[in-house]
Amino acid sequence: MTSIGANAVFAYSLPDLKLVGETALPQIKVAGRAPISSVPNWVTFTPDSRRLYVSNAAARSVSVIDTQAMKLIATVPVGEVPKRINTLVLPSRPYRASTQPSSRFQSGSSLVSNWRPPEW
Repeated sequence: MTSIGANAVFAYSLPDLKLVGETALPQIKVAGRAPISSVPNWVTFTPDSRRLYVSNAAARSVSVIDTQAMKLIATVPVGEVPKRINTLVLPSRPYRASTQPSSRFQSGSSLVSNWRPPEW
């Protein structure tokens, strides 16, 4: 669960809802002011549940949390107000020669994306 006020992610056990972990998220620091929450909103897990991605709307980033250690391991800058995020498993395919540019992913890789409409 995310908390804008606490600027953190909390993990609870089920079904008793006992708090089992907490991870602080990056703060926004403005000269002459107290630190501001990164405004965590949306979350998604990798398919293997080892990582949690949290969109930080005010910080224009996505935080990556190791779910076993409950530790922030990366902050990825993604642009204006990231919202809904997904992870995706791409199947492995045998290599085929092609004249088209392509990118290759290993099975089980995950992506963090932030779609924005084109600048007009």
